[in-house]
Amino acid sequence: MSEDIKRELEYAKTQYGRCVEKLEKFMEGEKGDRLEELKKNLREKEDVDENQRKKWTEEKEDLEKQEKKLEIEKDEWKEELLKWAEKLRTATDDTENHAPEISEDNHNESVDIWSVGYLILTAPAKLQESDKLKAYARKLSAINKLHRPTAEEALEWLWSEYYDILKEEFLEE
Repeated sequence: MSEDIKRELEYAKTQYGRCVEKLEKFMEGEKGDRLEELKKNLREKEDVDENQRKKWTEEKEDLEKQEKKLEIEKDEWKEELLKWAEKLRTATDDTENHAPEISEDNHNESVDIWSVGYLILTAPAKLQESDKLKAYARKLSAINKLHRPTAEEALEWLWSEYYDILKEEFLEE
């Protein structure tokens, strides 16, 4: 799994957690209490002059904007968190269909060699099945990339073992 994905997921978790905390502190703290008080005052107190009512309304609207901004920020980080969690899940769930090192930043052509072996072992095509070919396919899809043959070695082996078939299929004019 890519270290970048892990770092981004951890960052998103941290940011989301901070947003949730900010919103909770807002709602449970003085500002949340003040917002509730203003809403109550505006609903219940009718004998207040118009200037006071206007002041309360503006303060209430300002606090509601702050609350809305925190909600939006929290939702954005929640989406980011879900996005990175999905990337992490995808990177870890699909390892049986990909070379083990595919999620590394510096993988090389050995992942392609692995894929050829995997293709031979799993393809529904009517290949001339032989124990020899299956054994070589397992070698191509070895877990350790250092145990896989190079592309040149694989081609040489396939050519030497299946020359007649390959010649028939690929060298016809």
